[in-house]
Amino acid sequence: MSETKIGKYTILGEIGRGAMGIVYKATDPYIGRTVAIKTIRFDVLGQGPEREMAQKRFMREAHSAGNLSHPNIVTIYDVGEDQGLSYIAMEFIDGSSLEELISCKTRMSLDEVIALVEKVGDALDTAHRKGVVHRDIKPANILLDAEGRPHLVDFGIARISTSTMTQTNMIMGTPYYMSPEQIAGKKVDNRSDIFALGGVLYELLTGQKPFPGDTITTVIYKIMNEAPLPMRTFQKNLPEGLEAIVQKALAKEPGARYQSCRALVGDLKNYEALGVAETLVHELPPEARAAAAPAAAGRAGRGKKLPLFIAGGVAAVAAVVAAVLIFTGKPAPPAGPEAVSTPPREAVVPAAHDLFLNAQALMKEKKWDEALEAFARIPAAEPEHYEARYLSAEILFQAGRDYEAEKAFLRLTELRRNDSRVYLRLAQLYDERNQGPQALKFYQTYLSFLPKGPDAERALKRLSALQKEQAAVVAAKESAEKKVVPEAKGAVSVPTEKPVGNISQPGNKPQAATEASKTQAKSPPDPAPSKAAETAETPQKKDASNTVKTAPQKPGSLTDAQRAEVKTLAEAGAKAINRNDYDQAIAKLEQALAIDPSSTDARSHLAIARQKKAEKESGAKLRKAKDALWNRRYDESLREAREALAGNPGNEEAKKVVVQALEGIRKSGRGQIDALIREYSQSVYRGDTAGFFQKNGAPALTRQIQRDMSIISKQYTGLRGVVSGGSAAVTDFQADEARGIVKKMAGEATFQQTLTGVPAGGGKRQTLFEGSIRWRLEHLEGTWKVTEVVSTPKAGK
Repeated sequence: MSETKIGKYTILGEIGRGAMGIVYKATDPYIGRTVAIKTIRFDVLGQGPEREMAQKRFMREAHSAGNLSHPNIVTIYDVGEDQGLSYIAMEFIDGSSLEELISCKTRMSLDEVIALVEKVGDALDTAHRKGVVHRDIKPANILLDAEGRPHLVDFGIARISTSTMTQTNMIMGTPYYMSPEQIAGKKVDNRSDIFALGGVLYELLTGQKPFPGDTITTVIYKIMNEAPLPMRTFQKNLPEGLEAIVQKALAKEPGARYQSCRALVGDLKNYEALGVAETLVHELPPEARAAAAPAAAGRAGRGKKLPLFIAGGVAAVAAVVAAVLIFTGKPAPPAGPEAVSTPPREAVVPAAHDLFLNAQALMKEKKWDEALEAFARIPAAEPEHYEARYLSAEILFQAGRDYEAEKAFLRLTELRRNDSRVYLRLAQLYDERNQGPQALKFYQTYLSFLPKGPDAERALKRLSALQKEQAAVVAAKESAEKKVVPEAKGAVSVPTEKPVGNISQPGNKPQAATEASKTQAKSPPDPAPSKAAETAETPQKKDASNTVKTAPQKPGSLTDAQRAEVKTLAEAGAKAINRNDYDQAIAKLEQALAIDPSSTDARSHLAIARQKKAEKESGAKLRKAKDALWNRRYDESLREAREALAGNPGNEEAKKVVVQALEGIRKSGRGQIDALIREYSQSVYRGDTAGFFQKNGAPALTRQIQRDMSIISKQYTGLRGVVSGGSAAVTDFQADEARGIVKKMAGEATFQQTLTGVPAGGGKRQTLFEGSIRWRLEHLEGTWKVTEVVSTPKAGK
């Protein structure tokens, strides 16, 4: 080689240097093509057979890589030697590496990250299918062209690097993306590249390396022993599906990772349908498939009864862990005349919505006790629970069980304070019992919601009548007191004032007050008014802190000072409303009404303050709902939008979000069921099928599993299972857009299963079941639950 040429290529300049050699920009003089020339150093291996073997391996690997053709793989044009220097001539990418992009803190959108990793994964899948493993996936080996398209480089080079590491006990650079098996010097395959790609994806999504460390020793220890921090530690709004994908790709054991880049890319395309707890891949690792193959064909040993629900497990690397696979169909029959016993199925609990509809029908037929019992069976977590509580109280009211109804409605005010129906019923209850003050209070609260319709009109009439009745009662009482209690000498008799009108008009003085002032003007002042007069005019009390507080007054017994205080409080409440301080406004106006319950200004301002506060809280809920919808958290979005509508029923934006969230829940259902199949597949591999059903099975089904676990584990050892294939579908979706709830969501899944085991008494491995499994699922409390499993044995099995 000369300073200007390597082989036939003319050197134009140096691009970069690495531990294994130098990269040059060059041209092919025969066709004028610009290329990148990478030289390879073998002198680190010294002299002798090791160096010779490495050079031969390099040539073999480079030729294999040269056969790869993919738009996201840098094309290898030529491999050769020049005066003992090995080199590769490859496609020249005019751009930068992903490593440079990351180091410059360049921000990429979520869609850009996903698109980039999908392309790299697709390129790797092409290589893996041709038997080529990269072994050094990292940002520095992902080049980006001028349009931002990724190109994988250095196929065939990495094997020399890893060989160097294992033979000379050195590592070329810090191994942030190396798989545990690669660090341990074990044989690696395509799953090592998947681990590295998971590390790259982690860094792109969080800006942090999955296994950070200042030294090689620290990084290696973390890769071998520690799980990376959850990505949402750094990015709170990161979709759950991406967290699940990266966790799986970075699994320590190769068998727990994706078994192909195609599967990883497939999940990336559907990440919005996946959750953190879901294990996502259908295919099983090669060692699991080999382990599950039966050692010999056969049936269960004579004299052994198989339970209807067969336990399925897997032999793991360290130990065999018994687990359960539920079959409600016919399992492989045992040899001999003994029949399979079928345990009785437990009754399926009706869905909450069905219970609700049934209870409403019973209520309509006035079957009060049966309706109450049906409403009581609706769990607290169900959307229908509050309405069931309300209708139960309504039944008590209609049935004339007033004291029970009173307690029920009062409890509802603690659960939800914005249900005007409850306050109307309480007002009517107290009104029927002639408990005027209590009825007055709840009519006022009901009307503060600004209701419309016949009920509101009747309530307003009753409120006015009750106010007059209360005023008349107070006036009569005071008149009676004046006849009984003699006035003190020199005391002035002040006529009873009428209830105040509009306190916002200071010039509008009540006529009674004017007359009182005239009477006082004609009478000589009394330097020592009687204690009785003082008590009548200024009723006061002190609280525990010795602070004088104004006692609540009846409409006809307010003093001028109290009227002025009510006016001041009402004006302060109005000002607080104008500056959007609704809590302060409500506090001031409630204080005013405590003094003068008949103050129309304070009452109307209070209604406005409460409405404005509800609208403000509704707006905050709507923003949360939109954010959750944007991040595909549809259940959360629906919940927030529903709460936004509770505070502001006319909010059209919230109604649109409800519709969009419901549609998102429906569309993501298939992907979620599909992910459950994949999680089950991996649970079988891990030997934790029981744990799968504990988490994802309906209670009755899970209890049946637990019973059969003990039976099957006593009869068979070395249980091994394989799950393959799989399809999912949402079979029923019913939603109530007005109430913002999913009434019913059901689905179905099918896949293939094989189960083998060795009789506990000894003998050959036997096939216990081989065939298809069908799950029926329901979406309960925001998650899918397997409610029934049906098996269909393969023909002839």
